[in-house]
Amino acid sequence: MNEQSLNVTQGEPLKQEIAGIWDQHSGTYDHAGGQIRTPEERNAWRSHIARALPAGKLDVLDVGCGTGEISLLMARMGHKVTGIDISEKMMAQAVAKAREAGLAIDFRPGDAERTGFADGSFDVVICRFLLWTLPDPQAALHEWHRILKSGGKVLVIDGKWHDDTFGYKLVKMASILNIRMVDGKRTEKRYSEELTRSLTNLNGVPPDAARGYLEGAGFWDVVVADLEEVRRIKLRAVPWRYRAGIGRMYYLISGKK
Repeated sequence: MNEQSLNVTQGEPLKQEIAGIWDQHSGTYDHAGGQIRTPEERNAWRSHIARALPAGKLDVLDVGCGTGEISLLMARMGHKVTGIDISEKMMAQAVAKAREAGLAIDFRPGDAERTGFADGSFDVVICRFLLWTLPDPQAALHEWHRILKSGGKVLVIDGKWHDDTFGYKLVKMASILNIRMVDGKRTEKRYSEELTRSLTNLNGVPPDAARGYLEGAGFWDVVVADLEEVRRIKLRAVPWRYRAGIGRMYYLISGKK
């Protein structure tokens, strides 16, 4: 981890652990479903996101940008994009993708709960599959409200990842074992007891909870859009052994400042 990345999490052991976990999984994240694999999936993401965006060319912050899939999508839509993440190795994947695609995206280390940007810096703040990973989602939404311009929008893409049924647990275990045997990879994440207690949305964020976070931060005109179409396309695109990791439900929730 370079000095700039270290400063993002310095003095915060839980966030250092989170960064380390995602660093560890940076090489498998796209294989496990993080990547937008097909033109059909890309078009579906683009369509749903475009419906929630304000008009015009926008200054966009992709928070928890990970390997850069949403940053690349937004840049291809003609927007000016900045991406931040606390995982140096995840972001290295994003930088490589942008370079290969010839896209000018400003990737930099950053904490979702304390971005360091000035008030009113962006037209749009977007995140995909980030909210559930945060120790304090409400603090993050307050921060995103602060850095948005008046009339700007927040777009949060999240979902429910697991259920407690015996059948699902059996499928999940079979998936983990098959990935190890076929690909020689470990995709399951291991959290300390302290981090597990701190992540209140470890199984995903229900839409009603997400609405509460947005409204609690001062966003209005909050709208939830179902993304089952995207989830089903993704299920068809990934190898069968990775399907248990795709999640049970996706949605996009947006709100205005």
